[in-house]
Amino acid sequence: MIAGFFQRNLGLKALSLTLALLAWAYLTYGANPRVRAGVAQQVEVPVVLRDVAPGLVAEPVAPAVTALVSGDRGPFGSLSAREFAAVVDVRGRGPGTYSVVPRIVGPKDVDVERVRPASVVVTIDRVVTRRLPVYVQYSGKPAQGSTLGGAKVAPATVTVRGSAAAVGRVAAIAADVPTDRAAAGFDALLAPVALDVKGRRVTDLVIAPNLVHVTVTKAGS
Repeated sequence: MIAGFFQRNLGLKALSLTLALLAWAYLTYGANPRVRAGVAQQVEVPVVLRDVAPGLVAEPVAPAVTALVSGDRGPFGSLSAREFAAVVDVRGRGPGTYSVVPRIVGPKDVDVERVRPASVVVTIDRVVTRRLPVYVQYSGKPAQGSTLGGAKVAPATVTVRGSAAAVGRVAAIAADVPTDRAAAGFDALLAPVALDVKGRRVTDLVIAPNLVHVTVTKAGS
C-alpha cells in the first residue's frame, strides 16, 4: 500500500519538486541581491597587450593573471576565462622592462574584486632581421658501414626576424635530416630551425622561407 502511494501521480510529484527547486533558487539568488553579490569565483584571465609601437615587439613575463570576480549569474551560472581579458596598454613605451597595471575587461554584470598580481611585467624590444646560412644537421645513428654523400640546401640562406634578444641568441639555422634515410639518398622539403650555441631551439622567431629543399646524394654516386 505504501509503495502504491509513492507510485501514484509521479508526473505531478516531479512537477511539484521542479517548481519548488526553481522557487528556492529565485528566493535565494534572484530576490536577494546581497546573496548574488557574495558569489565569487577565481578566473585565469589572459594578458592582452595593446598599442605596441611599430618596429617593436612586446611580451608579458606571465601570460595570465588571476582575478576574483563576482556577479549576478545565479547558482547555475559559471564564468569562463574566454569572457575576460587583462588589457595592458604600452602606448608610448620604448625598449625596456615595465610593470603595468592591467585593466580587466569582461561582462558588464560582473564585478572585479581583486587581481593578482596587481601589475604585469612586460618586456619591449626592437624587431631586427638577420640573414643566415642553412646547414644540414644529421640525427640518429647511421646504418653500419653506410656513408653519406654531399648535401645541398636551396635556398642556401634564410631570413630570421624577431626581437633583438631572440635573434641575438641564434648561433645557427639547421635543417634536420635522419641519418638512416640520408645514406640511401635524400630529397625533401624541411622546416629550418634556429639553434643557440648549446644546440637548443630558439623560439618566437619568424624564419622565411619556412621550408627549404634539402638533397643528399647517395654515397658513391
